[in-house]
Amino acid sequence: GLNNTGMSLCDQSENSEDPQEQNEKVLQALDLFQEALQGRQKVLGEKHPLTADVLRNVGIAHQKLYHQTEKEEHRQNAMTNLRKACKIYQENSHKAALDKATECLTALDPSGST
Repeated sequence: GLNNTGMSLCDQSENSEDPQEQNEKVLQALDLFQEALQGRQKVLGEKHPLTADVLRNVGIAHQKLYHQTEKEEHRQNAMTNLRKACKIYQENSHKAALDKATECLTALDPSGST
């Protein structure tokens, strides 16, 4: 079993927080992730597994926003970022990380058109 150490970000955690407040938090996180992404792409390159980790986080942030707002653009952004991450994980044979990112993708796209 997965213990909830914040790793299973894909899961919708039932939260008593005000949705608006949660939304703000996710948007702030998204900003930070995107900054981190630019830094890693510059320093480590586009194809680095650590870059993929940030892509995955960006994807998951969009996924949360999609669940909160049901806006299709967030779903598309989430899938785009997660697919990029998956590609890098595949090229680097990071199976565990690939499985995780794939799990998130499947949740977004149950029809499996990924």
